[in-house]
Amino acid sequence: QELFLSDVHFAFPLGRDLFFLALFQPNAELRPEKSRNWDLGLRVRRGPVTARATYWRAQVEDFIELLPVRTLPPQRGVILQFWQARNLTDAELGGWEASLDWEASRRLSFRGSYSTADGENRATGVPLVQIPVNKLVLGARWSRPDWGTELLWNTSFYGERTDLPDDLGLEPVDGYVLNDLQASWTPSFRDDVTLFFAVRN
Repeated sequence: QELFLSDVHFAFPLGRDLFFLALFQPNAELRPEKSRNWDLGLRVRRGPVTARATYWRAQVEDFIELLPVRTLPPQRGVILQFWQARNLTDAELGGWEASLDWEASRRLSFRGSYSTADGENRATGVPLVQIPVNKLVLGARWSRPDWGTELLWNTSFYGERTDLPDDLGLEPVDGYVLNDLQASWTPSFRDDVTLFFAVRN
């Protein structure tokens, strides 16, 4: 898929008479990644509480990163930018994840998790662009099997991204919050049918 990426990556207006359009550019010379990975994990359960933690590292040869490779001056009110998947000689990635689950009752449970990652081009020491930002997730689940209903709520907190390479012309990204709510109902008279309702932002 990365060999032949095409079409629109993203687009947005920059004003009344100017539009920014980012396009994918194929790269038929892309090579496959080769990686060595290890991780160390721990899981502890005490009654209704379960805690998990994992630490991981990876060394990747020919790491594939999606990068902006060319930006054209405005023409007819449009700024064109091209993004392409390219190989890095060598990259190192790592991070850790932790989560806590609590079954408060037969109907109600809570979950929290945190993950962080980092990565750099080992040849240049420059941070990798595509590494996920720090993320905290809090959620709850409520169910009534006798009613065939279930409610799910998640709030995700994403950290800011400021360690971007200067030569790519990318702006720092502020942190943001997403809230998701989902409900489902399986009627007792038709257990092969489930209705879903979700609000996501």
